[in-house]
Amino acid sequence: MPKHIFTYGSLMYPEVWQQLVKGNYDSCQANLSGYHRKSIHQQDYPAVFQDEMSKNKQVLGRVYFDVSPDDQVTLDTFEGEEYDRLTERLFIPDLGEIEVEVYVFKPDYLHRVTDEDWDVEAFEAEGLQRFLNQYKGFQ
Repeated sequence: MPKHIFTYGSLMYPEVWQQLVKGNYDSCQANLSGYHRKSIHQQDYPAVFQDEMSKNKQVLGRVYFDVSPDDQVTLDTFEGEEYDRLTERLFIPDLGEIEVEVYVFKPDYLHRVTDEDWDVEAFEAEGLQRFLNQYKGFQ
């Protein structure tokens, strides 16, 4: 069944997204409430997770709509064992509240997360190209 996928890191960028998925999906910016987005030691991609301090936090990201089951399997493989795909709800002004799938960093791996927020501008300036070079030819 097609699902909406909320992305908040490398997958927000069409250059990365289109290397993985086969479909062409409508998307828009959105905010996910109740999560932190932090850097991971020695990685360009971030983690999101919940804790007692994240209740009033929001993560800016991108929702891709009606992602096919085949592309969901590809995304699950890409995200790997460090992430669980969970169902959450978020509000989009023109659409109202919708259900999305989000890749949340597993508690067993939180020791790899830094105290620093993930820096979108730094990723765009330096990390995106590094990430593309590292993951080129993923399929």
